Amino acid sequence: MPSVMKKVSLNDLLTAKVHLGHRSRRWNPKMKPYIYTKKSGIHIIDLVTTKECLIKAQKVLAQVTEGGDRILFIGTKKQARSSVKKWAEATGSFYLIERWPGGLLTNFIEIQRGLEKLRTLKDLKESAKWEGLSTRRQCQVIREIGKGERLFGGILAMDKPPLVLLVVDPRKEKAAVKEAIKKGITVIAVIDTNGDPSIIDFPIPGNDDASRSIDLLLELVSSGINSSGKCVGTQKEKTDVVKSSSGLDGPIKESDLPSRAKSALVKAGYTTLSEVSTLTVEDLRNVEGIGDKTAEEIARKLGVTAV
Repeated sequence: MPSVMKKVSLNDLLTAKVHLGHRSRRWNPKMKPYIYTKKSGIHIIDLVTTKECLIKAQKVLAQVTEGGDRILFIGTKKQARSSVKKWAEATGSFYLIERWPGGLLTNFIEIQRGLEKLRTLKDLKESAKWEGLSTRRQCQVIREIGKGERLFGGILAMDKPPLVLLVVDPRKEKAAVKEAIKKGITVIAVIDTNGDPSIIDFPIPGNDDASRSIDLLLELVSSGINSSGKCVGTQKEKTDVVKSSSGLDGPIKESDLPSRAKSALVKAGYTTLSEVSTLTVEDLRNVEGIGDKTAEEIARKLGVTAV
C-alpha cells in the first residue's frame, strides 16, 4: 500500500499524454476552465490545473481513508480495467471493472443478498459437503462462482456503501455517478474534455481514453489512500492542510467543498464558510441538494457541531 503521497510531475503527465483531449467539436463547454488551448482540432488540457486537481484529490482520499474507510474504484471501459484493478488492489480498495450493478448505492441491501449468495457458494466449494454433490451440481456451482467473481469479485468483501467513488470516465459510468449524487456520496473522477465537471465533486481533467494516461493518473491519486499522517508530518501541519483545502476563511464559491455542496449552499443563501460553520449537521441535511454523507463531510471539514 502507498505510504506517502506521490509528487505530481508535469513532465510525467506530459509524457503519458494526459493533456490530449477530444476533438474540439465533441467538447463540453463546462470543461473550458480546464482547457489550455486547441491544436489541430484537438483540445489540449491544462496540465497545471490537472496537477492542482490531483493534489486536492490526494488530500481528500487521505482524509477519508484515515479512519479506515475504503474507496470504490470504477472503470469498466477496456482501457481502464487493468489499471483500476491494479491500483485498487494495491491500496486495499474495492473495484468494479465489468459493469455497474444497478442499485449498489441506492439499494445496497438487495445487492448484499447477491454477494452473500456468492460467498456461500465459495464456502460450499471449500467444505466437506462438496464431494457429496453430483457432478452436474458441482459444474453449476463452479459456473456461478466464476460469473460472480468476474462481475463482483472486487466488491465481495464490501459490507457498507463507500464514502467515495473514484471513477474513470463519468460519461461511461453515468449510472454510478447518478446513484452517488442521489445518496450524497463524494465522486472523484478522471474526466476528459467531453465530460460534465459540474456534477463531479473533485474532477481530475485528463485523457481518459489512453491506458497509459489512466494508469498514471490512478497511480498518483491513489497514493493518497492510507497515506494520511505520513505525508503531512506533525498534527499541526495536518490540521493546516485540512484548513487550507477547505478554505475555512474564504467564500463558499472558492472553497474546497464538493461542487454540489457549494451550489446547494449558495442557492440556500449562504456566502461564506463562517456562516456554514454555525450550522448543525441536521441543518445541513435540511439544505436542498445536500445528502447525509455530504452533510457529514462538510461537518468534518468545517468543525460543524453534531446537534
